[in-house]
Amino acid sequence: MKKVMDIIRRKPATLTLIVVVFLIASSLLKWRLRPPIDALWYLVGGGIGMYFLDAAEEFFHLVPSPFKTVVFFVLFVLVSFFVTTSSGNVFASGLVFSLYLCLLSSQIGEFVHMGDVSSWYRMVDAVPAKNIQQIALGIFVCLFLIQTFLFVR
Repeated sequence: MKKVMDIIRRKPATLTLIVVVFLIASSLLKWRLRPPIDALWYLVGGGIGMYFLDAAEEFFHLVPSPFKTVVFFVLFVLVSFFVTTSSGNVFASGLVFSLYLCLLSSQIGEFVHMGDVSSWYRMVDAVPAKNIQQIALGIFVCLFLIQTFLFVR
């Protein structure tokens, strides 16, 4: 239980707030201010998704994290698009949206603090230039916005 509490405490409060606000806002938009009981599953999935990768890294002792790589992120984006637009499972949709936000915030935070996201390219032969990293990050943000729009429409 101590490890679980450590994982929860490690998550920045700002990120937790962003994810919770996103989940509530997207559920209200999706269900037109009248969320059904299924919306609770969406919120539960989002809550679990917020800590899912942290728990996996802790449980399996993954250092460095294989989840914080551009290879994983690209594959995750493909899967998350399928889950949110085709599956109809609101629990899974909440989970992938919160995972996506956590990955995005991690990459944005690294870019802001370090000036690049070179560590995300460790599984790739050559690290791209900073401007290419910025473009890739912008594409990830745009894809998140598109995915959100497709979910709430």
